[in-house]
Amino acid sequence: MENLFLRVLTLSLTASLVLLPLLALAPRLHHRYAGRTFYVLWLVLAVRLVLPVQLILPEPAVTVELPPSQAVTVPAAVRPRAEAAVSDVPQSAGAAEPAPAAPEAGRTFSWTQLGTWLWLGGVAALLVYQGAGYALARRKLLRDAEPGSEEETALLAALAAGLGVRRAPPLLRTADAASPMVLGLARPVLLLPEGQLPEEALEVVLRHELTHLKRRDVAYQALLLLARTVHWFNPLVWWMGREAGRSLELCCDDAVVRGRDEAFCRRYGSVLLRTATGGRMPLSTQFGGGKGQLKARLGNLFRKKRNSAALVCIALACALLCTSLVACEQAKLTPEEALDALEDSIAVEGDRISFTVPKHCGPEDLWEITVSGLSETEEGVVSLHYFENEAWKAGQGYAVGMTTEVWQTVTELTLEACPPQAYGTGTYTAARLGRTIDLLALWRTANGLPAEDIGEWNRMAADAAMDALEGSMTYDEGTVTFTLPKLDLPEELWRVQISGQAETAELGGISLHYMEDAEWTPGETYILEIPPEQWEEITQLSLDAYCTAQPDSDFLGFEGTVDLLAGYREANGIRGDALVYENEARGLTLTLPGSWKEYGACQEGEDSVIFYCAALGPETGGIAQVSFLDEPLEAVTDRDTLLGCRPGCYVYSYGYQVPLPALQQATREVRSRYNALYEDFQHRLILSFNDGLPVLPSDKPDFSFNGTTFSCGNQSWDITSRIKAATGIVSAVPVGDKIVVECHVGPKNGAYCIFDTASKSFEANLQGNHLTWYNDDITTAVYSFWSDVYAYDGRMIKSYDLAEDAYIYDLAFSEDRNALHVTIVHGDGTEEADVIDL
Repeated sequence: MENLFLRVLTLSLTASLVLLPLLALAPRLHHRYAGRTFYVLWLVLAVRLVLPVQLILPEPAVTVELPPSQAVTVPAAVRPRAEAAVSDVPQSAGAAEPAPAAPEAGRTFSWTQLGTWLWLGGVAALLVYQGAGYALARRKLLRDAEPGSEEETALLAALAAGLGVRRAPPLLRTADAASPMVLGLARPVLLLPEGQLPEEALEVVLRHELTHLKRRDVAYQALLLLARTVHWFNPLVWWMGREAGRSLELCCDDAVVRGRDEAFCRRYGSVLLRTATGGRMPLSTQFGGGKGQLKARLGNLFRKKRNSAALVCIALACALLCTSLVACEQAKLTPEEALDALEDSIAVEGDRISFTVPKHCGPEDLWEITVSGLSETEEGVVSLHYFENEAWKAGQGYAVGMTTEVWQTVTELTLEACPPQAYGTGTYTAARLGRTIDLLALWRTANGLPAEDIGEWNRMAADAAMDALEGSMTYDEGTVTFTLPKLDLPEELWRVQISGQAETAELGGISLHYMEDAEWTPGETYILEIPPEQWEEITQLSLDAYCTAQPDSDFLGFEGTVDLLAGYREANGIRGDALVYENEARGLTLTLPGSWKEYGACQEGEDSVIFYCAALGPETGGIAQVSFLDEPLEAVTDRDTLLGCRPGCYVYSYGYQVPLPALQQATREVRSRYNALYEDFQHRLILSFNDGLPVLPSDKPDFSFNGTTFSCGNQSWDITSRIKAATGIVSAVPVGDKIVVECHVGPKNGAYCIFDTASKSFEANLQGNHLTWYNDDITTAVYSFWSDVYAYDGRMIKSYDLAEDAYIYDLAFSEDRNALHVTIVHGDGTEEADVIDL
């Protein structure tokens, strides 16, 4: 219904561009052209106005995008919602049952929704008003009406036969009729006022009204009434209705006097003067008319005018052109805007949390929403799962309803959402989750409980606390020293468990447990001593830390793990359990940490090696290809990274991008492994040459990034000051004297900030994906945004007409940079290649 309203609104506004000059010039044009010209003209425009079919050119000159994010909140009635079902919760724990819909304090509408309801209300009110007015007036006119005399009826039948009217209407007389008229569309009647008219005058009146019937002028008026009703908000349409009624009478007058002499015209005019009356009711024609129209009708009887088909054609062409040049479209939400809309729709009403799946963000069946958590019952900790097989519908509300007692047992409840992705993504962002929303924290806050006890504090403090714990660790031969972080909490309970496995000659595999009786106090420093010979037998050793802010609960507020064995081996230069690739011909070694040993693999080729996720395979799970070249690359793209070099040996890493269909079909565990492998490859890959000399440093500026903070030299910048929606920095790549900072702004959405190392400032923002450049020259860069390809200066290179489930997957320059290779992936997973000549 919103789309219909938008089409009507667009049609009304564009048609006004034709109506305004025509209506303004109508008085002058009436002196020149016959009433029939305007009769046809208003008919054509009325038909166009009541048919809100959007006739859009292949490329509209103007496209008006309506921002769906703008909304208002108004009081609302009860809204039916799909209630969640809870699984894996024992009934004895007060399992959540579908809660009855509670009255809402308010409901959020977009302005298009409000406009739609206002428009429909106006249409309904006008239909009721006009319909009731017509019904009451017809009843009043016919209530005391009496049949006409036999002479009048015979004259009516003779005139009807002469004019070709197949069936003469009933002829009635009534005191309530101010003027002769034809009343009704389906069952017309001809009404005459009381009092006898001379026979010549009666003939003129009957001929006029029969001409109206023959021309179907009541249907013409019904069409005008429908146009006014649909476009009740447009005063130009009402003005057109008045002018059309005037043209209708002029056209009928012309038809009656056509071929008659001046004496007949004078007699006709005298009858008009005698029956002059004001006012008009719906679905009727009146012989007389208001005094304002009477002068024009009398003058029209004696003035010769010409019809103009050209004027009608020009007006019609203008109407069609104006209504086709403008397209009014609902703007699509970006993935980040869709997530914002989803989060903004969350409402807490007592013990019920509701949310609405946003509209205008792509195919709704591609939403991935998971609501899950943990509940601590008498039987132990159990998992909560909501909406497991839900078919999400855009605009539909959903709710989680539980009793207060059940809520108090919940220790974790989150909503993880990934919006529909109809377009491509940035490099290496394919497997990233959309957004996690802490529903438990929202419920606690709405019910007057401190959210930081479990929810918000849990999410914000966990990473910082574990980073501080791991950062405090030092390894001195076999001794590990660490300090428990001191957090700003009224209650702070830590549990630390140090355990692992070892392979001994005497006992074989054994379990290890250290410091089991220690009392863990925030701010205190602890020492773990293990003899070096025992370290050699250890195959796994980790520190599991748990912290809670609930002293009366066994729930672990957050937890983290530190790999002590990996830290010990790294501190002492021991490779240990890692994926190691050795190239004896080149005299070098590539070492990757333990995640690669367990989940990764490599495949050697000629002067190169491919590193990939073992669960996905080298074809669809490639992380990067490392190449060994005799000379440095002449053309370096955004995916090429120089890892190190020796004279005659240059080691480059070329980043792959996983095909989205393969990754989306993988399990969450596999996607998580892929992310871990990618992160470890980017940040923990070690290149070493067998000669023992350090890897030659590349000429790169001193920069780093952490979270949303980018640092260069001794200065730092928060990237969210430039891109508000940024949730983190994915990569930073030097390109000449610039640094391309890629930001993560959604699960599959990207943006880039270009940093100038000379001026130490950001000079450009680029919103899109697949930023690719040539030969260390950022001005050669191209990137994609939705279904379009742009140059670095913002110039559109090419636009693709893609289905909603298709997207641009990759951009790559040809070797001579004379062409750009574009890869498009369709919804069924098939790929299409295109080449753009540059």
